[in-house]
Amino acid sequence: MNANGSAALVRHANLDRLLNPRSIAIVGVSRDGAAAGKMGGSAVLDSLLRGGYRGGLHLVHPDAPVIDGRPSWPSVAAVPETPELVVAALPARQIPRLAEDCAARGVASMVILSAGFSELGTPEGIALERDLGRTAQRSDLRLCGPNGLGFVNFWDGVLCGYFPCLSAGVPAPGGLSLVTHSGAVGNSILARAIDRHVGVGHVISSGNETNLDLAAYVDHLVGDPRVRVIALYMEGASDGLALRRAFDNAAAAGKPVVVYKIGRSDAGAAAALSHTAKVAGRHALYRGLFRQTGVIEATCLDDLIDIPALLLKAAGQGAAAPQRVAVVSISGGLGAIAADHLALEGFSLPPLGEATRAGLLALPIAYGSLANPVDTTAAIHRAENSFGEVVRLVATDPAIDAVVVPNAARFPQTAIKTAQALADVGHDLGKPLLSLWYAGGDNAPAIEILHRSARVASYDDAATCARALAALRDHRCFLADRSAASLLPAENPAAEALSLRREVRAGTLNEPEGKRLLQAFGVRVPRERWVHDVAAAVGAATEIGFPVALKIVSRDVLHKAAVGGVRLGVASEAALRSAWRQMLADLAARAPAASIDGMLVGEMVPIAAELLVGFYRDPTFGPALVVGAGGSDVEALAQVNTCPLPLSRADCARLVDALPDRAMALKARPARDVLVDAVARIAAMALASGPVLAELDVNPLVVTPDGAVVALDAVVRFEE
Repeated sequence: MNANGSAALVRHANLDRLLNPRSIAIVGVSRDGAAAGKMGGSAVLDSLLRGGYRGGLHLVHPDAPVIDGRPSWPSVAAVPETPELVVAALPARQIPRLAEDCAARGVASMVILSAGFSELGTPEGIALERDLGRTAQRSDLRLCGPNGLGFVNFWDGVLCGYFPCLSAGVPAPGGLSLVTHSGAVGNSILARAIDRHVGVGHVISSGNETNLDLAAYVDHLVGDPRVRVIALYMEGASDGLALRRAFDNAAAAGKPVVVYKIGRSDAGAAAALSHTAKVAGRHALYRGLFRQTGVIEATCLDDLIDIPALLLKAAGQGAAAPQRVAVVSISGGLGAIAADHLALEGFSLPPLGEATRAGLLALPIAYGSLANPVDTTAAIHRAENSFGEVVRLVATDPAIDAVVVPNAARFPQTAIKTAQALADVGHDLGKPLLSLWYAGGDNAPAIEILHRSARVASYDDAATCARALAALRDHRCFLADRSAASLLPAENPAAEALSLRREVRAGTLNEPEGKRLLQAFGVRVPRERWVHDVAAAVGAATEIGFPVALKIVSRDVLHKAAVGGVRLGVASEAALRSAWRQMLADLAARAPAASIDGMLVGEMVPIAAELLVGFYRDPTFGPALVVGAGGSDVEALAQVNTCPLPLSRADCARLVDALPDRAMALKARPARDVLVDAVARIAAMALASGPVLAELDVNPLVVTPDGAVVALDAVVRFEE
């Protein structure tokens, strides 16, 4: 069952019989058909007719033998051929019975526009969807919906949904395909894509996802050679492993996926014993999955159009990741704004080469600046035919990977000439060319030229423009790195660790046991001794060297400092004996039920930065690793990155390189490679431990001033 209590989701299904069926039956068309208000089944009929659907088209109505001059059949069973797809627009209570009729007839798929199922949260709605899902599972019936708008497949002329934005006309197909959890959002995105001339091939409203989810649709779209970019509006996932496989398949095919995921503010995973699951917010895990699989995370709905626009237009310009950008503007102010946003996204703006500067000086233009940004000033109006040549000269500089051209509001005719010049330059340029045009409606015809152009991506906001170029860079970098990345092996632990694992069949390890397990995988721990009386503690401290740390050992006390179970900087034998007595007294008062199994005497490790590296099991994504700010305030800070296992070494590096606490990241940077290695070893330990490992909390994992990485404490819990 999925999260809605319905049948298991269909995986790796060929969805041609849903998205490009040879025959369709519509159940729920009014007597007047496409003329009747264009709602529900009537709207689908109207869309299919306007889209020029070429397959068999059948109408089903219980007591209307003719609709719009077309014969209508009283039931699915009476239709003269078995339809590959049935579109249902009936009250929710009638849908499970209709699904049974479709299953009996051998129908392959259904689009269910009806609402009133699990989205209501009522027992009745949940039960209806459960019945629907069970019927689909028994018969291998594939369901789009319920509670969706259906889909449109512009490539094959199958407009099988209720998308009001298409009432004005049907656009030409293009390389962007959109899957959305919200039908209304999907319709609005499609409307804006049409306005900006971003070619769309599919829009799929997945609805409640009774047995087909985003992962199944992504898998199908990855296999369609006409699809070049996939965009998703996502509310959540019920099967994280399937979603990861789908994103991995897209990465393997080199197809960018752009996702706008809502719910970024949710509070995090359910509380557990260790810190890890408490601070690992769900959106952090999605973000980790996106980084791991090369998915581009959108920050707003418009990113689902604006980022694909550049990805599509730059597809024929090689695979190099743009890093060095030139800005060419008629306005020093707009040029500076563009440069600011590009710098914030990590781009460099290098000086132009001498040959480029010489070529620019040969043109009849009085420049405000030949630095980068290049400022032609408003004087370009007197030599407007040269503006395209300025852009071309800058773009062909070998030190430049991409060009951004900010434009202020222009006289309408001048604007059109400028836009056409940019389109001409972009036509045969082997580098990304982006227009940033900040103007009013009088310049709209010029901007439309750029939206229609095959190679120039046009924006009206500097931040969006820079974000789109960064998305192109990051995806190309990911694809280049991916070819060299491999998953970390599930290394075999040492015999000592296996013996320890057998000793503790279930439950929480104490600190020295947890550290022995870490050591078995090559993670460094402090020099320390596990002792059971004060005399042994004095001997251990003398051997290690004062000052020392003194900590209680107990399976019942996970956070020792909170109950007075830690003393640091114990400088002498007398101080050690006093600390021993006082700690036992504190524990008797604060944790009287705890069983104490001696104490740890350890070296004092100097600390430059404190991190948390942890493992927990997420209900959606399964095993996951967490890396972030550590120490006693870890839950208050809650600054972590999370990523589903298994990991590659590149994934471990991304977790370290993207540490959210910037001050801590700076302190940890000198030990970056050693820290990545420690994270990789902990990840390998988690994999090797298998499904019995429930939680792991290495906190703090410290970076020392001389660049060493040491695990000062560890909580490990196993299940049977």
